[in-house]
Amino acid sequence: MVQMESLFFKLKDILIKQQETVLELVSLAQEHTLAMKENNANQILAVVKQLENKSNILQTQDETRKEIQTELALSLGLPAESTLSHILQHTAQQKVVQEINDLSLTINNNLAQLKDILKLNDIMAKRGLMFTQQLKNIMQPKDNSTYQRSGEVVKQSGNRSLFDKSI
Repeated sequence: MVQMESLFFKLKDILIKQQETVLELVSLAQEHTLAMKENNANQILAVVKQLENKSNILQTQDETRKEIQTELALSLGLPAESTLSHILQHTAQQKVVQEINDLSLTINNNLAQLKDILKLNDIMAKRGLMFTQQLKNIMQPKDNSTYQRSGEVVKQSGNRSLFDKSI
């Protein structure tokens, strides 16, 4: 019984850590959105690196949670791959069950918010790349045609460079 209480405490502890990490990821994703709106390349790169680090931390925390959850399931005589909700149905400690359910719900809500922000960031990044490609196509058309003073369009042979290489 003491071991099971210890496992529930460990589970609650790792869920609290995951909740904190997810909140940090939400905050960083919002910073990423702002940096993209401001077109601040240095800030974008810095935030993306922080997002990657926090994501790795969350992944490690989730692996720890799964290990604790498996131990808990086995100590309750349940299959190792039992879900958290299934495990919580087989315990008499209602206070612990409520705390873990609350943490789980909060984490899931924050993950949904993070998913929405990341989806927005993905759309913004794709639009930025499309704009850049369109700008490049305007500056260096594929058909190498240019307008003359007379208004006539002349196609030139060869590949014209965007930069003057004669300097």
